[in-house]
Amino acid sequence: MASRSPVRATTPQESGYQFPLTSGDQANLRSLKKRLVKQCPKDCVVAFHKFIKPLLYPSESVSISKWDDSMECFIVLYSLDEDGTFKQPKNMSPLFSVLRYFIRCAIFQEASIGKDNLLRYVGKRISIPISETLIAQSHVKPRKTSLHA
Repeated sequence: MASRSPVRATTPQESGYQFPLTSGDQANLRSLKKRLVKQCPKDCVVAFHKFIKPLLYPSESVSISKWDDSMECFIVLYSLDEDGTFKQPKNMSPLFSVLRYFIRCAIFQEASIGKDNLLRYVGKRISIPISETLIAQSHVKPRKTSLHA
């Protein structure tokens, strides 16, 4: 249902409502839309991460209004039924399960980016390709289990 799409809510609607996105969030959304049109999967993953990370991570907002938090606004909009009433709590549980996994994926992606940056940094400092060094020095042996006995 396009009228309740969070992406459409980033521009003013008939109701006058607009998602509370920062200028950085809006730039990330424009970049994501552009890459989705080009249909380049690798670029889409990076653009999606840049867009979603600030929404899923704790905000540094000094505002005391919950209406300034885009995630809270999304949850409120999602919880509304067609007739304007709120969904039953049991019907909201799947959303929170999905958000939990989105947050985990965002953290994993950020850790992956950080690991790559760290490996590049360390590799430059010691003047050798660090990934080859780590592979060559790996002394990890598989554990013997009862299946291998």
